[in-house]
Amino acid sequence: MTVERAVPGFLPSTAGFHFANRWPSGPLIRRAIRLPGPVPVELEVRIGEAANGLCGGMALATLHRWTRGEPPPPDRAPPEPGTTLFREIVERQVDSLELGLAVVRFYRAASSSDRRRAGIAVREAWPTVRHAIDEGRPVGLGLVHVVSADPRRLIGDHQVVVYAYTLDAPGGSVALSIYDPNHPDDDTIRLRLAIRGAHGPVDYGYIAGEAPVRGLVPLGLRKGR
Repeated sequence: MTVERAVPGFLPSTAGFHFANRWPSGPLIRRAIRLPGPVPVELEVRIGEAANGLCGGMALATLHRWTRGEPPPPDRAPPEPGTTLFREIVERQVDSLELGLAVVRFYRAASSSDRRRAGIAVREAWPTVRHAIDEGRPVGLGLVHVVSADPRRLIGDHQVVVYAYTLDAPGGSVALSIYDPNHPDDDTIRLRLAIRGAHGPVDYGYIAGEAPVRGLVPLGLRKGR
């Protein structure tokens, strides 16, 4: 039996940003602070690095715009720092971290054994995605690319939006339809999962040439503003 569900009207080519998640080097946030004293000193504080990517911000901004019925801008190139659109994506990037909870979820999966990582995908991530799609809502999903206990390597992981699924039961084969900020306007991207049992293992198939997917992380990127 095959089960197919999709969010009506959502496609990366119409709902996602039309530019790729590629940014020149530079801080995400600049803040000027004034230090008091006999001779006041003004310093510029720089936070974050745009070249590391803004996939979470692009994913969450897409979900927020979709919820509000607001189409993406027509821009085909990433916005310049300081522009309204750049600030929107950066703010959503911060929001996508969920006050650090998303980082904890990524680290838990990345630093776990293969068996435990498969369990997170099968019992947490996939049910979260399926429930959202069944309710007609696109949903964020974390892709674990780097398996390591070194938290500095979490920068190699990724965030995407799922808007449809195809489930071939009882074999456990799942195909998730993905908006990937690295690949704008591509309605053909699928993340394929071969699930073998309640505890895995799970075999993943994704975009050729990309780093292999090693696990999935459920995210809270569902509600708009």
